[in-house]
Amino acid sequence: MFVIFDLVVYEELFDVLDMQKNAKRVLSVALVSFGSGFPLLFSSEIYKAWLLSQGGDIKSLIWISLFTLPYLLSWLWAPIIDYWVEKRSVSVKLIMSSIFLFASCLIAILPQYDPINDGAVVRVILGMLAFVCASQDHVVENYRQALLKVKERAVGVAYSMVMFRLSIMMAGAGGLIISDYAGWSHFFYVSALIMFLCAVSSLLLPSVKVAKKPGSFLSQYRISYQILRDLGSAPEKLSFLVGFRMSVFWHEAMIMVFLAQQVGYSYAEIGALQKLYGTAGLLLGGLLARYLLEFWGLKKTFSSILVAQIVVSLLFFTLNAAHISLTSWIGTMVVVECAVQGMLVTACSYWMMACCGSSGVTFTYALWNGVSMLGRVVVGPIATLCVLEKGWVTYFEVGVVLSVLSYIVGSVYFNSQSFTSVHSKVYQNL
Repeated sequence: MFVIFDLVVYEELFDVLDMQKNAKRVLSVALVSFGSGFPLLFSSEIYKAWLLSQGGDIKSLIWISLFTLPYLLSWLWAPIIDYWVEKRSVSVKLIMSSIFLFASCLIAILPQYDPINDGAVVRVILGMLAFVCASQDHVVENYRQALLKVKERAVGVAYSMVMFRLSIMMAGAGGLIISDYAGWSHFFYVSALIMFLCAVSSLLLPSVKVAKKPGSFLSQYRISYQILRDLGSAPEKLSFLVGFRMSVFWHEAMIMVFLAQQVGYSYAEIGALQKLYGTAGLLLGGLLARYLLEFWGLKKTFSSILVAQIVVSLLFFTLNAAHISLTSWIGTMVVVECAVQGMLVTACSYWMMACCGSSGVTFTYALWNGVSMLGRVVVGPIATLCVLEKGWVTYFEVGVVLSVLSYIVGSVYFNSQSFTSVHSKVYQNL
């Protein structure tokens, strides 16, 4: 499977890039991004579907937001990884492969338990998996930062984010489809096998050379502390990190439940919808963001994406409030929303690469992603309670408000001095 996939992607990348060395580096970061994204939904959307399909209560979903805590706090242990890579010269590939393998083992254990009767054990396993996923994301970002040349970043990030989001869609949609026809156990075993193959494949990719830096374990934490202080001294950047994905988190929190309860879709139909339309939207958005970054730069690209978020939120609200049948619209809406998500994640990753320094790379990514995850931690329980207490109309109204707030905090940051310096540096490198 991976050999065929490898050949197909190589052929496509050679047509686009027309440079063999560039294609190899871009393909490498794309492949590890696939492994990084695949287990991401197991402690959120997949667990929701697994729990509800077995007769679980919707109120139990409130606690799912706790699985985002490792993403929020991964910066606490990220300096350990930086120490291994920068001070001890441990291979980034080896770290990635080990993490992928551990994720495979955790997923393979899940079929042994029932999500309702063995709820506590299942939540512990999923919590460990969330810890693994939070760590592997930043190791992959470290690998991408070191491997890609500056002028390859727009293309590399675009393909990485496409593969990252594609793997998420494959896991989410595949889980719903396979579980509906063959049961959840088969899905978990297939997923564990995929992660095992990712672990083996990552060892065959190009190595990255990270110059060994002198210093102790304590000195690595001092570097991380300085990065933390620099972020704290830039309130515009801090507000942007927290607020720019609020409306995306809001829609992600309950959209699957909405399609199942309000539209009447089965989980297999939701899975097919995500796999077909969602994947198409993500591919479109990720590749479009690549060209926007090259021709518009970061400021115009981010601004256009945040405006698109407002449009999507208004469309969801209008269709629901006007009681228009969503059956004929939902495919288009999923494509548009996923395209916006693909654009947003690609632009954000490129912006992070431009801001990142040469030391404490893993910590920097973990810190920035942790700050942005504050939105998801807060939004998840509130979205669930909003639907339970106020209904779906209010839920979509809040989505519109959050998308407008995202645009406002983005506009403030885009006109700040801290963004101007980053934008100028990026524009010169495109």
